[in-house]
Amino acid sequence: MPSRNRREEGDPRRGEHAFVDDETQISSGRLREELAAQTKRALVHPVFSGSAKTGAGVDSLMAGIAELLPARDGDAEGRLSGTVFKVDRGRSREKIAYVRMFSGTLVTRDRVREQKVTAISVFEDGEAVRRQSVGAGQIAQLWGLADVQIGDTIGDRTDRRGHHFAPPTLESVVVPRRPGEKGALHVALAQLAEQDPLINLRQDDVRGELFISLYGEVQKEVIEATLASDFYLEVDFRETTTICVERPAATGEAVERLRVEPNPFLATVGLRVEPAPPGSGTEFRREVEVHRTMPAAFFRAVEDTDHETLHARVAERRASVDAVSSPRAGLSAAPRRRRRSGSRAARRRAPTLQSGRRTPSTASAIVAAVHSEK
Repeated sequence: MPSRNRREEGDPRRGEHAFVDDETQISSGRLREELAAQTKRALVHPVFSGSAKTGAGVDSLMAGIAELLPARDGDAEGRLSGTVFKVDRGRSREKIAYVRMFSGTLVTRDRVREQKVTAISVFEDGEAVRRQSVGAGQIAQLWGLADVQIGDTIGDRTDRRGHHFAPPTLESVVVPRRPGEKGALHVALAQLAEQDPLINLRQDDVRGELFISLYGEVQKEVIEATLASDFYLEVDFRETTTICVERPAATGEAVERLRVEPNPFLATVGLRVEPAPPGSGTEFRREVEVHRTMPAAFFRAVEDTDHETLHARVAERRASVDAVSSPRAGLSAAPRRRRRSGSRAARRRAPTLQSGRRTPSTASAIVAAVHSEK
């Protein structure tokens, strides 16, 4: 044990610890003030112990949050700014958005993202009280926002830094015990994903399976119990597997030229696949002009096929892909022959680009660029 007057100092920013046990030099009140100040600056991270099952330690945690992380009042007369941090469902399964207001005032019947706020309840002393408005520094429930999602901005986006959580690294297939309830299971999991987007519900259309992302086996038990109690659905989980993430290691290109085997289309089609930031998903960009190259419908077919090919690879490899796809310069289509209006014979011509018909250039460019990691 350290002596009563022992004092050790360090720099918390470098991971060093400080021990002070001399109340004659520094009072406990002064220590608490400094602890709150350093907590606010993320220089120290207080740890509370407790149990969510028994409720032990919850009171200390709530008191610590109020003392060490006090809320700011904000400017009620400023520009409207808030963030949706939770989405729940009411008794009629309607969406309820939980919002933290940082600036301005939101009033019932105001429009948010082209949707009208129909009701507001503001949290006061731990209870939600129906009010006509919610102002800066307050937390409230909002009704009427059918398309709202966690992370949505109410009003203007501020300069606050976003909150980032490490994504789950595991996944599992959820199967209803009664086969006829597959549709109801999809609806239930979609609603759970509204409350926790990191579940990342996705459907494999090839196998007809529903996948969710997980942090561990305990989360399976929680989801199973929630589906049983809230949606009256009994489910089973298949073996937990590691999520495979595919990202381009470099840029891949491929081209299929007009009237050159094995290209069956009346067009020259080239595609470039480039790396994208992790978690950004897939994006399609055009690097060529629509006019004087191919008809606009051909470009739409290329884009649709590109997305479908990437989706098919995700289904085959059970992976997520982050990539940017771009049609190469020099795309062209075969010149159209003039034909009389309404001529059926003229409509019978060689294959053209169609959505859903995978072009070799699409698959080749993807394979040339992508590598996998777990």
